[in-house]
Amino acid sequence: MHPRASDILNAIVNAADPGFAVSRALADSPADYTHLFATGKASVAMARAALDSHAIENGVLTCVPEHAENSDLPINIEVMPADHPLPTDRNLTAARRVESFMTNLGECNTLLALISGGGSAHLCSPVEGITLEDLRTVTNAMLRSGATINELNAVRKHCERLKGGHLARLACPATVHCLVISDVIGDRLDTISSGPFAPDESTYAHALAALQRCNTSDLVPPIRDHLLRGSRGDIDETPKPRDPCFKHVTAQIIASNRTAVDGAAAEATRLGFKAIHVRHAHTGAASDLGREIAHMAMQYQSEHPDDPAAIVIGGETTVDVQGASGVGGRNQEVSLAAAIEIEGADGVTILSFGTDGIDGPTDAAGGIVDGNTASRMRQAGIDPLDALARHDSYTALAAADALIKAGPTGTNVNDIALALITPR
Repeated sequence: MHPRASDILNAIVNAADPGFAVSRALADSPADYTHLFATGKASVAMARAALDSHAIENGVLTCVPEHAENSDLPINIEVMPADHPLPTDRNLTAARRVESFMTNLGECNTLLALISGGGSAHLCSPVEGITLEDLRTVTNAMLRSGATINELNAVRKHCERLKGGHLARLACPATVHCLVISDVIGDRLDTISSGPFAPDESTYAHALAALQRCNTSDLVPPIRDHLLRGSRGDIDETPKPRDPCFKHVTAQIIASNRTAVDGAAAEATRLGFKAIHVRHAHTGAASDLGREIAHMAMQYQSEHPDDPAAIVIGGETTVDVQGASGVGGRNQEVSLAAAIEIEGADGVTILSFGTDGIDGPTDAAGGIVDGNTASRMRQAGIDPLDALARHDSYTALAAADALIKAGPTGTNVNDIALALITPR
């Protein structure tokens, strides 16, 4: 790893630190919150920060199992472990407890809701006629086919009981204030964790169209049939903006991909790099981003051979792995594609990193590559072009000792791709 890369990775995580974000948001808050709810990958850190500054009667949160084991939260906060990205039986248990908690709130209660990425999986509660396995099958198939988060969440919100504004309806008439860490491009409140407290602008028709675009409409007939009935008007829609329950809800974004991008650019500048091509909210194919950032880095180096620079691009790419046999994630695919483009180049290091510390169904957060990475793959008997075609980025990067393994970071604000350019 480039000697400065780890410093910038740490700066990315620190910039999006959930506890700091909550403390900053609550610093000037005069409100007295009687109850607390938190969900997502950052739920424990967010709850801990809130409890440091506010006396709260009780609460419930969902979190990844690793955090549940070491939460150290007071006994009045019930901790419910839940899995991600595919829900399990314990997610159903957690969702049922959350539903019960919300329905017991009254007009005199004030709820502080702490929302972060991962809540969509945590709050899994299928409607009647749809099973957990149905949702798992469709979620996995849509993820593998490159579905956007908006497409995936449109399906979830119309097949489940707590998403798409339903928690707002359950908590009504209690007053609800949401602090949100965004893990979606555009920071839309109705998309983050499938918008449990936000009006839902998607419809059954949108969800059905998403299934069809991903070629998954016939995969699980109960889900297809449910969405068809909804699109015909046979089932009530999710809560929309004019629903009176939202009169009791306020929300603010307290950290996002922009936060991480700004943190990376500031640290790179502090370390003596000129921050160039800085942007966030990037979308598109992972391999395309890998090639793009590689080309930008090499072009800058050829035009400014003596000037160190850093390219910082934030966002969330997609990988369509239908029919592929490989293992990896979108950040690893960005890195593998970049490694192929910069093979033989000196002074260029490129990494792509999932800020939650998890990239796809692997134990890696992403990959870091330089001009020697592709040749190391070949020396290990792996053709990097073939690995990219089969979306087998994990195997290729592992062979070149180019994986980033950070473990769960406790936050989630999408991904960061970074190129460090130094004189040859």
